[in-house]
Amino acid sequence: MITATDPAPTEATKRAEIELHSRLVEEYEKRHRPAAGRAYHDWWNGRLLDRLPRSAGTRVLDLSCGTGVLLSALGARYSGAVGIDLSPDMLAATEGSAPRLVRGDSEVLPFAAGSFDAAVCRGALHHLPRLEPCIEELGRVVRKGGRVVVSEPSHDALHLRLPRWAWRKWSARFGEHHRALPSRWLVARFEAAGFALVQKERFGYLGFPLCGMLDHLPVLARAKRGDRWARALIRADDAIGKVPVLRRESWGLTLVLDRL
Repeated sequence: MITATDPAPTEATKRAEIELHSRLVEEYEKRHRPAAGRAYHDWWNGRLLDRLPRSAGTRVLDLSCGTGVLLSALGARYSGAVGIDLSPDMLAATEGSAPRLVRGDSEVLPFAAGSFDAAVCRGALHHLPRLEPCIEELGRVVRKGGRVVVSEPSHDALHLRLPRWAWRKWSARFGEHHRALPSRWLVARFEAAGFALVQKERFGYLGFPLCGMLDHLPVLARAKRGDRWARALIRADDAIGKVPVLRRESWGLTLVLDRL
């Protein structure tokens, strides 16, 4: 069941974001449906789940849940999983992934203070026109002592800054306000909102671009036994991440934070 909390009609930027993500539903399917993509995103989801509380009764919010790639895994583990997204078309593709879906604005979350024991946001913060209000809202709806896990494309890797700038500038898949988020800047925003950093993890050197972005780089989209390719690249990434000079050059970043 989807509960609607419509954004203000005058917020043109958010309306544009809704329209953009309506067009992206099919593109996300291209990213997640092939065997290589499915295996990689299942691995990514597992890493995020490992950093959340394990109790089945944990109340968990999936912020900007999109088409439910992570939400389905959350719903399988937690009876109190809730997904929220601004896009009705994204939520329509998500229906059935969790006990509750809410259409709402991340800047004004329609939940009481302390409603959740944990929250997770996977690859969505860089889409938001204003990040600080969203982080403040997470600090309000997650109880003290609760956990927040966010996973984002990394802007720390120097060799990725030019291609990501080009994607944002010329690709129809990005809005004008989309931005890359340096980890130090992002951590500072969470700390200002009452969170403490527990862990910062870099991941995805080969697997992220070759398996996690098949809608952008469909190199392995039709590969036979794409799941094997994904597992092999994940193992290669583990080895690359242990090399100090290369560790910072990851495509992905995960932050684990506790609410003070």
